[in-house]
Amino acid sequence: MRVNDSRILYASTNHGWAVGWTFYQMLAGALGRVADVIYVDSPRSLARLRRRDVSLLTGPQADRKDGVRVLRVAGVPAQRTEWLRRAAARLTAAQVQRWARSEQFEPDLVWTYSPYELALLDRFPQARSVYWTGDEVVMPGEEELLRRVGAILCVSTPVYERQRARYGDRVHFVPVACDFDRYHAALGQGAAELPDLRRPIVGYSGFVNDRVDTALVADVARSLGAAATVVVVGPVAEAQRRELAGTPNVVLIGPQPPERVPRLIEAFDVAVIPYTDSEFNHNANPAKFYEYLALGKPVVSTDIPTLRPFGDVASIGSRESFVDRTRAVLEHRGENAEARIAIARDHSFDALLDGPELDSVLEHARSEGIELVYLTAPAMRVDVVTAAVRRGGRLVDIRAQLEAGELAPALDARARIATVADREGVERAAVALSSWSRFANDPRIPVERVREMYRIWARRCLEEGVVAVPDGQGSGLVGVIPGAEAHILLAFVDAASAGRGLGRALLDSALAAAGATSARVSTQAGNVPALRLFEGAGFRVRSVEAVLHLWLDEVS
Repeated sequence: MRVNDSRILYASTNHGWAVGWTFYQMLAGALGRVADVIYVDSPRSLARLRRRDVSLLTGPQADRKDGVRVLRVAGVPAQRTEWLRRAAARLTAAQVQRWARSEQFEPDLVWTYSPYELALLDRFPQARSVYWTGDEVVMPGEEELLRRVGAILCVSTPVYERQRARYGDRVHFVPVACDFDRYHAALGQGAAELPDLRRPIVGYSGFVNDRVDTALVADVARSLGAAATVVVVGPVAEAQRRELAGTPNVVLIGPQPPERVPRLIEAFDVAVIPYTDSEFNHNANPAKFYEYLALGKPVVSTDIPTLRPFGDVASIGSRESFVDRTRAVLEHRGENAEARIAIARDHSFDALLDGPELDSVLEHARSEGIELVYLTAPAMRVDVVTAAVRRGGRLVDIRAQLEAGELAPALDARARIATVADREGVERAAVALSSWSRFANDPRIPVERVREMYRIWARRCLEEGVVAVPDGQGSGLVGVIPGAEAHILLAFVDAASAGRGLGRALLDSALAAAGATSARVSTQAGNVPALRLFEGAGFRVRSVEAVLHLWLDEVS
């Protein structure tokens, strides 16, 4: 669904612009960078109008905030019955339509979060429509909204699977995104926050209501004892405040300005998501998870199905194991920070909004006479991968991108730098490597063509870069193209030579000969020996991508 340069009526009447700073406002701001967005705010009750809102008696008012126009409207007070709530929603829609006519604003897209925004679809029938449904909430009128909208966007795997079975191709999985740049910018700025609290600090950021298992929070605090602190950043409902009041090493910071929240999270040693075992939480995809990761924080969470694929970088599990897992993560909290940050970057608003539409890519490829399109997408963009596969794409690889800085490699006696005279042996090793490639996973690409591709890359490394080969026994190579950031193009050790340190010797020697102080490399995410080799040399995972081949005579 294309949103660039669109006019979007973003109806967020259940999420007031000035009430906290949540995913809803952040997504609107991100959309506002590529589109003209009108954020329809929660109506102001006529019974409680403040001085600045008196002007609403003459009609809606729009104020520009954070790249969007926030539209304030007056609302009906005392909506105690469903009939009154629907009548109030119709009144809001009529006011929005009147404002839109006066401003000559004709929306291309009506973005909804609630069935009470159905009346807007009636007022703007020419516009496309979207219903963003995150956690599982059944509200009056939801069935009608699901039937009428053009697209249903689901942010959690269970909701996506359930709605897809009912509504077919109109349903799309769209992962929750975070304001990566704003959170990541606070990296290293947490030292000045919470200086008087005992460490380690186990922290939670967000609204504490009946979604949060406060008894579990108290259990963690009691288990850690007086030598540690559990910190809660955000508003706390009164019932939950009473439940936490008797635990001395739980500190409630309360609501904070949006600009301070990332710095407070940066002060955590471990970040937690202690949700209750409810249907609502079972269908969740909490944005705070990605906000925690943007700061490289280790995360401990109760079992949320959509988060299970991140078990390599976060501790996702049962309530019963939560306390023990928190203690274990505290012992190893410095590990995998780069991998966590990479996942958050893949779940940024930029990643969500900036990718080109598949239709436009395929149309351009056909116009150029191209036979095969390579499509890469963040591995967790299930929506992109699923759409490509449904149209005939072949998933040929899950690829990890790694990078390293501040390298100081040294030549190793077990390796030497190849010359043109070694071309035959270098090409032979490259051909052996080709059988493990994504191209070999595509049956439409002839084997000899794949081998020739790797021979070309081997010759390029010999002519433009550096190739390290064994100086003696063993078979393998590492080919590097020098540059401001060296690119490791080829890396291979045959099975008979594996496990003897030859791969590290070749890697260090090639990087040293190339004069590399920083480098990048791609490898299959399932190639554990390669990942261990690169991580042992100081590389860290930056991103994980799905790679698909789309043959234009096969895709629809």
